[in-house]
Amino acid sequence: MNQYYYEMHCHGKEVSICSRVTTQQLIEDHIQAGYTGVTITNHLNRATFSQQYFSSWKQQIEHYLSGYYLAKKLAKDRIDVFLGMEITFDENLNDYLVYGFEPEFLFENGDLMKMGLKAFSKLIDHENILIFQAHPFRDNMTITNPKYLDGIEVYNANPRHISRNEISKLWAEQYHLLTVGGSDYHKYDDLGHGGICLNEKAESIHDIVKHLKNQTAQIITEKLEW
Repeated sequence: MNQYYYEMHCHGKEVSICSRVTTQQLIEDHIQAGYTGVTITNHLNRATFSQQYFSSWKQQIEHYLSGYYLAKKLAKDRIDVFLGMEITFDENLNDYLVYGFEPEFLFENGDLMKMGLKAFSKLIDHENILIFQAHPFRDNMTITNPKYLDGIEVYNANPRHISRNEISKLWAEQYHLLTVGGSDYHKYDDLGHGGICLNEKAESIHDIVKHLKNQTAQIITEKLEW
């Protein structure tokens, strides 16, 4: 049976200022590691826009999307590139991974960071968009009402944080939440430690969403061998 590997949580430093790798390196690293595709989940938070002046939400989103478009350009059909985001609402320090939206969604709905989880959850209700709380049991995270989530990240492989993945897995089981995993790639050392594995190739982020909804994605919990 064929297996297809997808990174679901990664950052390039042109947009995510906490990252230590360029988008070029991100693409080359994940090709080297044998991934079929990467979902670019750069940070949509206040820090992302703090080092440059943007006079409008449109300009902020153009900057935000530049990382995704750069990744697609650099991939040159060697690896699939999908759009996602890791958003932090102003209400607390929690991070949320969002999959299944198109670029227009970011332009059309104003400053999403002001919304908060509850309002954002209502906004995407009945849309083919999923929201997962990232690394929900790290220090400084706030436990959220599961009814505002589609799922949680049950395996985050970032070695510089204590993510308490086992608690996340138990929480997902307790509240019947969907699951996702990712390397949380910010540095080369993070490469290949997470993501999802599918038994068929995803042609779009919507195929990924379908597998996450159907729980037919296997969470990668060991480093890929290449």
